[in-house]
Amino acid sequence: MSNEIMEIASFKLKSKVSVERLLTASGQLQEKFLARQPGFVRRHLVGRGEGGYADIVAWADKTSAEAAMRAAMQSPDCADYFELMEMGGLGDGEPGMLIMPVLAAYGA
Repeated sequence: MSNEIMEIASFKLKSKVSVERLLTASGQLQEKFLARQPGFVRRHLVGRGEGGYADIVAWADKTSAEAAMRAAMQSPDCADYFELMEMGGLGDGEPGMLIMPVLAAYGA
């Protein structure tokens, strides 16, 4: 078992926010914040259908994930990205954010 942690944050866009605007803000968040965080491994922004999206971020370990989450609360770059979305899941009973340890990984 690795120490890697997966952070999954599901959200919907606020009304009148386009996918293009989301993608631009996502790229800025990646460049200005996430790529600079110790322990950052990789990130995927995925569509969930019916207007839902999720950010899936891999961290080297729990300490790195927790430190990045604390830093995100102070970051103007993160605030700009979060401003585009309605957090709290998709109204399907799923929590808006999950933090889970990786038990096994397969593939590249």
